[in-house]
Amino acid sequence: MLNLTDRPLTRFARELWFEHGEGPLEIITVPGSRQHVTIERIHDAGTLAKFACRVSPPVPPMGTAKIAYRCRGGRFTEAHYWRQAITRYTLRLHIGVRQNGVARLVDCSAIEEHPDGAKQAIDQHVRFSHEGSEAHISLAREELRPNQFVTLHWEVVREGA
Repeated sequence: MLNLTDRPLTRFARELWFEHGEGPLEIITVPGSRQHVTIERIHDAGTLAKFACRVSPPVPPMGTAKIAYRCRGGRFTEAHYWRQAITRYTLRLHIGVRQNGVARLVDCSAIEEHPDGAKQAIDQHVRFSHEGSEAHISLAREELRPNQFVTLHWEVVREGA
């Protein structure tokens, strides 16, 4: 994350939504940053969680920070996609998905939407593998701007299907 504002960055809001879930969504930070990141829950409604990442020490103007979090408890059953809104200038975005109960990973694709509404396929940035009954999918993008969206789609054949 790149702070292009004239004030130190101490908090930024996020939300996660899944079509199905197994109890409340569990959101945890991933170590590896210079900053200490804490998750502040704002609103929970089953498969929707609104939260903020509190950053300490604050990211100074023109400073950068690596912020990472992981969510457990959401399930992809019919709609296999992840759409990420970009709300701040972002140097590098990494989306990683792990889906269990997969017999075969059929296809993966991704689209980047720009603030002017233009869309572009970014399939070359998608990586995927299938091990046992688990599919691993990842997408990495760099130098994203506010009001962009990145959407990752995948198609699987479930075990027993």
